[in-house]
Amino acid sequence: MQVFSQKEAWHWYFGNGVALDFSNGNIKAVNDGQLYTNEGSASVSDKDGRLLFYSDGVSVWNKDHRLIADGLNGANSSTQSCIIIKKTGSETLYYLFTIDELAGPKGLSYSVIDMKQNNGSGVVIIKNKLLLTPTSEKLTAIRHSNGKAWWVIVHQWNSSAFYCYMLDANGISAPVISNVGVVHKDNGNGKNASSIGYIKGSPDGTKLASVICYVPNNNIELFDFNNTTGVLSTPVNLPSPGNAYGTCFSPDGTKLYVSYESMGRGIVQYDLTVSEIAKSGVRVSDMDSTRYGAMQIGPDERIYVAKLGQFLDVISNPNKTAMNCGFRRNQVDLKGMYSTFGLPDFFILDYSNIKVNLGNDTVVCEKSYMLDAKNSGASYKWSTGEKEQRITITRTGTYWVIVNKNGQTVTDTVKIKFRKPIVLELGRDTVICGDMYPIDAGNSGLGYRWSSGASSQVFVAKETGNYSVTVTDGICSKTDNVKVTFGNVANPFIPTKEFDPGNGGLNSHFDYILNGVTWFNLKIRNKRGKVVFETDDRSKKWNGYQDGKEVPAGNYIWELKYKTACTRDQINEQRGVVIVN
Repeated sequence: MQVFSQKEAWHWYFGNGVALDFSNGNIKAVNDGQLYTNEGSASVSDKDGRLLFYSDGVSVWNKDHRLIADGLNGANSSTQSCIIIKKTGSETLYYLFTIDELAGPKGLSYSVIDMKQNNGSGVVIIKNKLLLTPTSEKLTAIRHSNGKAWWVIVHQWNSSAFYCYMLDANGISAPVISNVGVVHKDNGNGKNASSIGYIKGSPDGTKLASVICYVPNNNIELFDFNNTTGVLSTPVNLPSPGNAYGTCFSPDGTKLYVSYESMGRGIVQYDLTVSEIAKSGVRVSDMDSTRYGAMQIGPDERIYVAKLGQFLDVISNPNKTAMNCGFRRNQVDLKGMYSTFGLPDFFILDYSNIKVNLGNDTVVCEKSYMLDAKNSGASYKWSTGEKEQRITITRTGTYWVIVNKNGQTVTDTVKIKFRKPIVLELGRDTVICGDMYPIDAGNSGLGYRWSSGASSQVFVAKETGNYSVTVTDGICSKTDNVKVTFGNVANPFIPTKEFDPGNGGLNSHFDYILNGVTWFNLKIRNKRGKVVFETDDRSKKWNGYQDGKEVPAGNYIWELKYKTACTRDQINEQRGVVIVN
């Protein structure tokens, strides 16, 4: 069962006159926008998807694209110049929060717009009320755990403090201040450019990501967010060599995407389900010179990516891993209009809506299977009586779950059928001292496919290699592999006959191949019998030097002692001559 997000985000206004309409289910570019901005913007529609107004943080245009306010405290070159939030309990009052650029003196302010006035076209009834200064160019909102109020979040400049203001039916409360993570400050150029960069909350309201542009290495941070208390904690640094700018969580909250304005990193996905998140980063875009900006989830739950030009890129399946997330270039044609670095700063999208999808009816070929109801922070009731987000089942049956979050309840059902698992064990990697080794996959009467192409139950290996087989009963399959090493070899040591130390890399050392050798000791002697080189390390080869000096040309004796897997503790010996030119 799926519950769709509200329609407040059906109309987007951003960039240089760009407007997108999601209202008919297919994204469409239109040319009625009056907004021209380098970066941030915001727009909002009513609950039925009809446009109400939009802003660049300085000016406000209504549904008829007429100017209803100007001179607001935002800046059209501020990363997240403004965000719009409907007041709890009201159908007509909207708060427009604005943020100044480059840690300027106007900081975080708010204005209030009453859409009931002026025949429904809107009037600004409160303008430029200052809340905090100076701040970074970061501004977002996260739904309160009660499903009604909002947390408006900014970061103080020259500080490590996040300020979280609760907006509810009573208005704006005093901020909750969390001193956590790095200090946001000038990076040394005197321009406050490191105030640039996004913050975004996860759809379930439990995480917040922060990006500081133009600061290498620890410029991306991930925090836990308590959407009941407004407290941030547990910072995780995601080191980065480039100039990160935008960030966006996947709709299911399991992935974090980061976009790079420069330094050629493109777009990187982090997996938030692993223990070492910082090591999970995988680039999903091309490695090119594209200057990427904001990223935003659309009403269709795809992520749209801003870049300079007349197209947007799209991540079609953002909940999936990097290889399968469906990043596509130039997927939205802006019809001659020009995208800059920004996209509308939505969290007016009602992510308190929940959805549950246990997947399709499934045949399980293992002994157990995990069902996941997702929706972190919700309450759960399973048909098994369990109350956890995830349960592990072992029996065939029909399973259902009821999920309740923020006063909403949804359910889903799935049928799981267990089949008898295929047991396949080829054994441990082995050393063979004969000339052949039969490998039996067992499971008589089933289908077989060996890595060699053979289709029999038993495969006879005759040379060293890794051998794998897949056994199938037509529905379930199992794969295993084994490494077989043949220890009896005709030529355990194959050396070069001559080399030239001054040959610049080509045949410039005494090279050799060891076959089936488990231990060795190699010595090189000159004509007087003095050892000039000795090693038991396969990676170290004689380069024709002794005590830092090249040896005289001539014949040198090599002496090899070695053991093989088949001779076990027996030490074998070989001698020979190598010519140094």
